[in-house]
Amino acid sequence: MKNISYILLSFILGLGYACSSEEQEVSYFSENAQTEHLEVVAPFENWGISNPSEIAKSNGVFAVSTPNGQNNISLFSLHQDARIDRITRSRTNGQAFYTSALSSTATEVSALNFQTGQLFVTPETENGMSETYSIQLPEGVQHLIADKHDDFIISTGLYEKGRYMLYSLENGSARYFLSYPGHPDYPQLDEYSKSVLYASSVLKIRPDGKAFVCSDMRSGILDICGINGDQIERIKLLTFYFPKVHISGNTPKNLKVAYDKSTIHGFMDMAVSDHRIYVLYSGKSKKKDRYHIGFCQTLLVFDWNGLLMDTYTLDIPVSNICYDKNENTLYGIGHNPETVLVKFSV
Repeated sequence: MKNISYILLSFILGLGYACSSEEQEVSYFSENAQTEHLEVVAPFENWGISNPSEIAKSNGVFAVSTPNGQNNISLFSLHQDARIDRITRSRTNGQAFYTSALSSTATEVSALNFQTGQLFVTPETENGMSETYSIQLPEGVQHLIADKHDDFIISTGLYEKGRYMLYSLENGSARYFLSYPGHPDYPQLDEYSKSVLYASSVLKIRPDGKAFVCSDMRSGILDICGINGDQIERIKLLTFYFPKVHISGNTPKNLKVAYDKSTIHGFMDMAVSDHRIYVLYSGKSKKKDRYHIGFCQTLLVFDWNGLLMDTYTLDIPVSNICYDKNENTLYGIGHNPETVLVKFSV
């Protein structure tokens, strides 16, 4: 289990490359980009936070992942210097050594322990954030990314029955839908192999709960899907380019997926509103920019039919974003070069 967990963590954190002398040249999304000036709100050190890796916002409360701290999640407000820490970093049952998929609605913040399949949820009340509780997703399958709406959860992981699981909080049922993207260089890949190939995902549910979007960090693939009752239907699969990868083996025991160092990283993080999908695009490779792959200066804006509406060049590199509906504003983790909270109206 330790080895399996390390491999999965490597996928999420961006490791697992093969060497190559060939460099892939990608010029996607660079034409007709507008320059966007970001407002620096405050450095994260104001709340004693260093190296935040994800960000979400529930009304007036921000949440960030803190992968180097004693806790996985820190909660704070712009109007208070103090912060609240949640989910102790521990392998003990009920805690988490590492969480992913930090997300929020207007009333709560959630994060996934992918090692156990527990989704931690912290509700917001009139008196602030209440105690965190957990929801156990179905056991026997490996969940990697999950997002929660009012009465259901959408997740993806190393699934063989379908790319997405729709989990009902009302009756505990789990249904699987749709297939993973293929790869033109490996047309015979089975569903499990494709699930490993596209394990580095970001998934966000639209605020109205009628649709969601899933991106891939190591390619230019964006999957937009509708939620119709207890069904998931694909609206649009956008495939701008595939990852450069070397694959061998065909069973979970001997499968090896190694990404080429010249692979151009794609859609590193997203935020969504009822009308738009906001996507941070990297466009960088480990070969040329190993230590700043996640520092993005391109923001893409799609509608929910997959039409690219706007392209922005950000004047400050940003690694993660979230959307505030009340302000119609994006907030993000900026690098200036210190780590700062930034905002920009959309």
